Amino acid sequence: MPPAPPREPWPRRDRAAVLALVIAGAAGVVALRSGAGLWGAMGTDAPLWGLTALDLRVGAPPLVPPLYPALTGLLHRAGLGLVPAAQLVAGLGAALVPGAVAGAARAGGASTENALIAGILALIMPDLGAWSQQVQPDSLGALLLVLAGGALAVHSRAPGRGSGLALVAVATLAPLLRAHGLPLAALAVLALVAVPGGRRWAPLALAGWWLGPLLVGLRPGPHPLAQPWGDRAGGALSALWATDAEAVPYIRELHREARRAYLGLLHTGDRGAQIRWHAGRSLRLATDGWLLLAASAAAAVAGAVRRRRGPPVVPAAPLLALVLPLLVTLPALIIWSQRRHVLLAVPLALAGLAAAAPRGGGRARAGVLAGAVAVASVLVPRWPGTVAALQSERPRAEHYAALGDWVCETTPDTVLLGGIFQDVGLYCPRPRHDPDGSLADWHTALISDRPPPATALPGQWRPVHTGPGGLAVYRLVPDGGAPLPCAAGHAAPDTAHLAVAAARARWEGCAGADLAQPPPASPGQPAPPGE
Repeated sequence: MPPAPPREPWPRRDRAAVLALVIAGAAGVVALRSGAGLWGAMGTDAPLWGLTALDLRVGAPPLVPPLYPALTGLLHRAGLGLVPAAQLVAGLGAALVPGAVAGAARAGGASTENALIAGILALIMPDLGAWSQQVQPDSLGALLLVLAGGALAVHSRAPGRGSGLALVAVATLAPLLRAHGLPLAALAVLALVAVPGGRRWAPLALAGWWLGPLLVGLRPGPHPLAQPWGDRAGGALSALWATDAEAVPYIRELHREARRAYLGLLHTGDRGAQIRWHAGRSLRLATDGWLLLAASAAAAVAGAVRRRRGPPVVPAAPLLALVLPLLVTLPALIIWSQRRHVLLAVPLALAGLAAAAPRGGGRARAGVLAGAVAVASVLVPRWPGTVAALQSERPRAEHYAALGDWVCETTPDTVLLGGIFQDVGLYCPRPRHDPDGSLADWHTALISDRPPPATALPGQWRPVHTGPGGLAVYRLVPDGGAPLPCAAGHAAPDTAHLAVAAARARWEGCAGADLAQPPPASPGQPAPPGE
């Protein structure tokens, strides 16, 4: 095997530029949160990602890729509250993105000045600012895409131990983070196989892809694609051949007219129309993102052609390798059909634009600056709306937090949470149970905006606390002043904190008791909390 090419030293000014961007990113995260008065769990899927951190801790199966929840859980066990821990992970990821963009651009052949400009443009992305405040892994997803592109660029130029280990890390961590991590893992393995200097790392990358769940305490499947959360990860693409609305995970997110139109496509089985529907919706919601992605791809091809025809100062392969992750994630970006999914790829697109930009002074520098101003003119006007949207989430978060504080302060630790408002669990981490006529109903705090239906058990649901936002806490109270059945019991240790359907908890510690009927009244038994 020929020896690996010598490692090129990284210029000091490049390191200084990356460090400055990371510091600026961290300062921006803090300034946005304090300056805009943001508070509480933000993001459309905050319970999904935040409560999964608790499920990993108790051994309940995760419903989403578990890397972000696992990192959140580490900080939560260290003493941080669940929401601050989740936001700290998201904020750290966002702070690293601008520096990673500059480093990836340099790996693709950009000059230091052009790479710095790309990092600054990533820094002022309003979407990146929003991700830094939310309880979801979008900032880490954008960071992973940039790091994958940079690792591929380095590997195409001078394969060695550093690039090999970086691609092994991509193959291992990408499937644990987001659904689009699956094609990224496959791309990393193929890149190692395609370049002779990296083939010795390919088996390790494949093993990391397969055994990666062990890093978060989960059992791997029989092959790399058989992940415990595979149903969720593959839901978007598998919806293209679904015929039942229940198999489409995003059907409830659509407005009534859009839902009716999509159901019609499902019934007729017109897959081409489904793809056009998704593509049209994605283009409409993220027009600016798609324009930047298209510009990056076109600039990369043009830049590679220019490099091949010109003097061999900078090779063309690293530039094409840098933007290759954009190609493999394209189907997921289209099918997910939401703006934030498309914008995940924009930081890598900015790195590609910088790497494809011509070097030199005079006219070339003026062209780069003009392009940067054009991109900034697209990004900056979105800041007021982004900040206003984040601020609008605070009242809702305060309502949920107030209810969670009341439940945690006034009920025993064994009381479960029920109802569709799962955000309350972010502020009062209790396992979930939705009433089903079992013993666990007696030990459930049901959060609802309307009175629950009558129960078949010998008791009645009564409001014990009214919180803000029209929400109330209901408890099941036995008839005739009888005590709670099995008040000394507890839910099974692996009871989940998150549910996508009705949650069912198994109440334990009541051997020999009638699980549906309360035992005879005994003197001195305390009344249910809140009564």
